[in-house]
Amino acid sequence: DDSITIENKTDDNVAPNNITSFERIGENVFTVEQTIHHDQQPTPIEVSTDEHSVTVDITPLNNPSLFFNLTFRSLGVIFGDIGTSPLYVLNTVFDFQPNEAQCIGAVSLIIWSLIVVVSIKYGIFILMADNLGEGGTFALCGLLTSDRSFLSPTGKKVIIIVSLMAGSLLLGDGALTPAVSVLSAIEGIAVEASTLNSWIAPITIIILIALFLVQRWGTSKIGAAFGPVMCLWFASLFMIGIWRVTIKPSILKALDPWEALHYLIVEKKRGFYQIGGVFLSVTGLEALYADLGHFGRWPIRCSWFFVVFPAVLFNYLGQGALLIIDPTLIDNPFYHAVPKWAHWPMVVLATAATIIASQAIITGSYSLISQAVGMECSVPFKIWHTSKTIEGQIYVPTINYILMILTIAVVAGFQTGSNITNA
Repeated sequence: DDSITIENKTDDNVAPNNITSFERIGENVFTVEQTIHHDQQPTPIEVSTDEHSVTVDITPLNNPSLFFNLTFRSLGVIFGDIGTSPLYVLNTVFDFQPNEAQCIGAVSLIIWSLIVVVSIKYGIFILMADNLGEGGTFALCGLLTSDRSFLSPTGKKVIIIVSLMAGSLLLGDGALTPAVSVLSAIEGIAVEASTLNSWIAPITIIILIALFLVQRWGTSKIGAAFGPVMCLWFASLFMIGIWRVTIKPSILKALDPWEALHYLIVEKKRGFYQIGGVFLSVTGLEALYADLGHFGRWPIRCSWFFVVFPAVLFNYLGQGALLIIDPTLIDNPFYHAVPKWAHWPMVVLATAATIIASQAIITGSYSLISQAVGMECSVPFKIWHTSKTIEGQIYVPTINYILMILTIAVVAGFQTGSNITNA
């Protein structure tokens, strides 16, 4: 007795989708099989017809191959930013040589920020608040201002204003994050070759220009190229962290949430100011939600809980263990934690990873602008759809070049990663 309409929107040069089967698999859930080209295998997609939302979500049950493909590619698009934060967080938190209690307390603050903000708030709850499969500030705004919303007209106007402010902050982050990430990686050169300091900013600018110029290839192709690099990066973070923790296992006290609270109580005003540095550990988190339409909630969750979170968790613990042994290494604990023989390979890998880190915020910016245009909260922009199978994968040329110019200006103006993070 129920009915559902699937609206097919294709470009003129793309063959129409063909629905090959339509089967009920739950109360309000159906399996739809479709093909983009006649020579491709049908792709099953779970479609919910719940009265409050219609979502498209890939799960391991309805399409294992596509699920693991999206999970792998999300490592290269979404988690580059939060995955490279170990490069600069601890030396931003401390502007002095910390003792053991301070190391444990600060690392505990970082760990529990990752657990509460990323794992619980975003990983579990925020990803559930999609708007027709899309995430991000304006997707949430669309839910709160829809006809089904309980808010008054005045309340809806307030939500729109707040959403515009939040979107502006995300776009601002889109200019800052690539600059600080790539600069922090390139600065690893100075640890072993201080004479090259004057080349750090120019090299960073060249790398960033190249990154923005390849955006036209689309999220899918970029993610496929970046995925293997990020897998190697996260594996390196994990192994370095484990190695350092085995040398000084007392750092494991940081897993106790009381250590974080006790640190704030003891440090008082200074501890309060250090929270700003701690929050750098979750920088780029908004891309996790903004890129929901690119990959789906379950691939994103799988990437975070099984790959990214264990890697960054143990790397922060490893850096803390290093500083307990020798607090004079606070100038760059990430690179000092790396074995001497692996320093230059790690500089290369970190540079590649931070280039990828910039991708997360760039992709999120495209999604944000697309949603803002759809809600008539922005002037119209030309939007390219870069995938024939995933509707949310887009490219916005104007925004791409605006972000490129702003990012280059930030690097040229601040010159070092620490100057940006302190600002």
